Amino acid sequence: MPTSSFKTISEIATGVDNLDPTIANAYEARISEAFAKKFDAFLKDAAKIPAGPGAEAALSELLKPGSPHLEVARQIIQIWYTSQFTRPDGSVDAPQTEDQFKSALLWRVIGAVAPAYSDRPYGYWKDKPANFA
Repeated sequence: MPTSSFKTISEIATGVDNLDPTIANAYEARISEAFAKKFDAFLKDAAKIPAGPGAEAALSELLKPGSPHLEVARQIIQIWYTSQFTRPDGSVDAPQTEDQFKSALLWRVIGAVAPAYSDRPYGYWKDKPANFA
């Protein structure tokens, strides 16, 4: 079940306020499925961070070198900025919807397009090119 603490921690970790709650729910489900126990442990510890001034410093302290939460935190940041993340087995969990792809923070934060951008419509790769009849 999605939690508001995931969205709050995501906003602290990414430095971006007002993240889309629908996207947050989808990302939480994806990350929690891939990392299960590690995700729950991170969310439990991160939920103790008080919102407001000092939240970034408190999260940095939680994620100091050697922290058991580093891997999950990195993947949470990665999913928000690129709409994909790396699963524990090394495979890439790609965007699941066009909305997820288009919501990648890279677009908004630095004015760049997400990796593997194409000017063709989302999902164009699923159809054979017309000249390959």
